[in-house]
Amino acid sequence: MKIVITVDSCGHRSAASDEPLGVVTGLILTKGRGPMSVYERHDEVIDTPTGAQVESTKTSRFAMGPGQILGGALGIVLTIFGVLAITRAGIDSTLNKPVVNVAGFAQSAAVGIIEVVLGLILIAGAASIWNRSLMGAVGGLMFIGGIVIAAASPKILADIGTTHRSGWLFLISGVIAMVAALLPVMVRTNHTRRTR
Repeated sequence: MKIVITVDSCGHRSAASDEPLGVVTGLILTKGRGPMSVYERHDEVIDTPTGAQVESTKTSRFAMGPGQILGGALGIVLTIFGVLAITRAGIDSTLNKPVVNVAGFAQSAAVGIIEVVLGLILIAGAASIWNRSLMGAVGGLMFIGGIVIAAASPKILADIGTTHRSGWLFLISGVIAMVAALLPVMVRTNHTRRTR
């Protein structure tokens, strides 16, 4: 049904219908000469006699990408490194001392806490294709942090409780996380049709 509502210069409204009830409904507001706005809604009415066959379609989508696997694996490794650094160094007093060895990298509890936080964010980013921007953001932060640590003076390294080698670890991990965020996504769509 199409209803035309006309508003004259005094604000009086009048309505007119030019179609019987049916499939198309619409509303046109006019003021003076032309329409102010047009709203249209299409309803499809299907009349099926009893005993007729009705077909229904169900669509499901599954999206996964290699970047999610790569980012999730990197997040798990970083989280494990961080937990090991925290448990070995302890959080009793200062977080930058003692410096412990975790898989060949000298790290303090402060570096371990940073690794746990970044690793958990990477895992969250790998959980869904819609969260891949988290992996890219964390990768950028790790890349910048890696450059800072790799180029830091001995005093800054002592304050953080790490060495230049850990800076390279963060730098390379940041590049891997950014690449993982940019890898394409594979989408598989399943259509199921049922006839009753």
